[in-house]
Amino acid sequence: MSRHSTAHYFLEGLVDLGVDYIFANLGTDHVSLIEEMARWDKEGRKHPEMILCPHEVVAVHMAGGYALATGRGQAVLVHVDAGTANACMAIQNLFRYRLPVMLFAGRAPHTLHGELTGLARHLCAFRAGPVRYRQHRRGPMSNGNTRCPPASW
Repeated sequence: MSRHSTAHYFLEGLVDLGVDYIFANLGTDHVSLIEEMARWDKEGRKHPEMILCPHEVVAVHMAGGYALATGRGQAVLVHVDAGTANACMAIQNLFRYRLPVMLFAGRAPHTLHGELTGLARHLCAFRAGPVRYRQHRRGPMSNGNTRCPPASW
């Protein structure tokens, strides 16, 4: 019995459905899918072509345009949180025109007990904020007041 990843079966499902293209805004959510596509390329297997899009709204509308021109729905792959929210704005447009598109979102990397050391923590972004704020306040328009919240937020 051969063992395959979920990405393998995901690609098989898209091929079975006749999907030619995956319109995507790729990121860390999609590493396993990218690896599986590379494996299929090495084996000479056909899979949907990946079309990289700079934004989720672009990806959804490109898939919608393809559906409008061909009558065949395609896949859209976005990030799980903000990417899905961005895509939903465009999905509303496609809904109005009754254009078929399959929207998929990856899952953010995580661990159950923090076993992967070195991962960015949510506090990293907040710790850099006050430093930048202080530097900004020392500019030519500054009134000399450099007080800001402590860096240990």
